[in-house]
Amino acid sequence: MVIGAGSPPWDGDGWAEVGRTNLPGEVQDIAFDHGGAVALVDNIVYYSTDGVRFAPADTGPIPSAVTRAVGCAISGASDAVAGDGTGPILVTDAGFVILTPPGAAGWARSPLCSPVAWFSEDGRSWEQATEVSPFGPDAAIRDIAANGGRFVAIGGTSPDDGAVWVSTDGVNWERSDVELDAALAVAGGDLGWFLTGNSDNNDPLAFDMWFSADGLTWDGPYEGPEGLGFFYFRTEPSVGSDAIISVTGGHDGIVVGRLED
Repeated sequence: MVIGAGSPPWDGDGWAEVGRTNLPGEVQDIAFDHGGAVALVDNIVYYSTDGVRFAPADTGPIPSAVTRAVGCAISGASDAVAGDGTGPILVTDAGFVILTPPGAAGWARSPLCSPVAWFSEDGRSWEQATEVSPFGPDAAIRDIAANGGRFVAIGGTSPDDGAVWVSTDGVNWERSDVELDAALAVAGGDLGWFLTGNSDNNDPLAFDMWFSADGLTWDGPYEGPEGLGFFYFRTEPSVGSDAIISVTGGHDGIVVGRLED
């Protein structure tokens, strides 16, 4: 963990249990803000005013049916596995945003296929904010990161076309002009934005890095450090005030890499 500039020293101790939630299953994602909390459990949206006792949302992105997971058609056979059908819960200045497939039939798919945006001020009542996907009709969203009131989403629009989108409200998204064949993971922090991906599909083991101050204009690609990750591994980066930490899982265990400023 990298502590940001001006943060008090913390060694990881000092946790205290404040209560056991009544959520009925494994939590896919949870967010706290605007006087309450929103959680996703089995693709069902729950809200809470105290962060402990939750109830199903009154209206909103609740699937009426779930079909067999098949993945996005443009994403390749490797993605045709069961997965979470919703994007992460985005906390904006105005309220909460959740991205979901445009129809109930896609809720079991992974990655998230051409999602639409739902908005709620309090997590209890939701409205669909976009009729069509702001990412385009053939987009597959793989990862979303938040930092400083801005969101960056990565994914693709074809097997050899990686894509990056930027938003300030979670509803309206603008595509960056960065060119890459595939995007793996993205993170934002005090140092800016950090993106991992592949810039040459002719080399399936290639692992590249990009850097950005705003999420729209990117500097790269730079060759990834040896041992940090490969195209077919999923890296989990975190950006701090003086370093970027990346955790990569592979056949030989877990590798933790630190990239200094």
